[in-house]
Amino acid sequence: MDDVSDGGDVSPTSTPSTGYTSHTSILFGASLLPSRELRLLHHSSDHMFLLCDIYARQFEPMFKLMHVPTLRKLVTNAAANIHDIPSGNYVEPVLFAMYYAAITALTPEECLQYFQDGRELLLARYRMGAETALVNADLLNTTELGTVQALVIFIVSRFPFTSILRGPRSRCGLRILGTVNTALFLTCESLYVMTGGRSCER
Repeated sequence: MDDVSDGGDVSPTSTPSTGYTSHTSILFGASLLPSRELRLLHHSSDHMFLLCDIYARQFEPMFKLMHVPTLRKLVTNAAANIHDIPSGNYVEPVLFAMYYAAITALTPEECLQYFQDGRELLLARYRMGAETALVNADLLNTTELGTVQALVIFIVSRFPFTSILRGPRSRCGLRILGTVNTALFLTCESLYVMTGGRSCER
């Protein structure tokens, strides 16, 4: 099984998940993108490496969700073949979740300095990318641990608890977080059952 936790296969041409009819799109309210347009949301290879470095320095030490050397290898392979990154397996969800998490760790000034773009625009760009990639990977039917890891990164970075529990949108934020957490639980349970528990072995 492919994953990004302990050095699994990270080729961007790995075999996609099997083709169940996906109902994952019900988790996300936004309109999703076709695969050709999704490719346009990736930055240049230099920016991909920069986002990976920011993620590894600022985000990963707090949550320990990824095997960083394996993530760097995945980014290296993807950066060399941006237009050939597959839609349908764990690779693109991991990339967009990592991009999103990295941007949440930056200030608006740093976003302008590093990417010549506004922080909110970058967050919207990578949020759309992550949601579309998770749907393409058929999250609710996946047997790939990397896809579940991508969802966890996206949840943690998209809905930081200090923001959810404050302000006028806190009730809405909690409802969304609850929905996605339920999906995460069901996906992990299915992943465990479908692989006979092997996905949870360390």
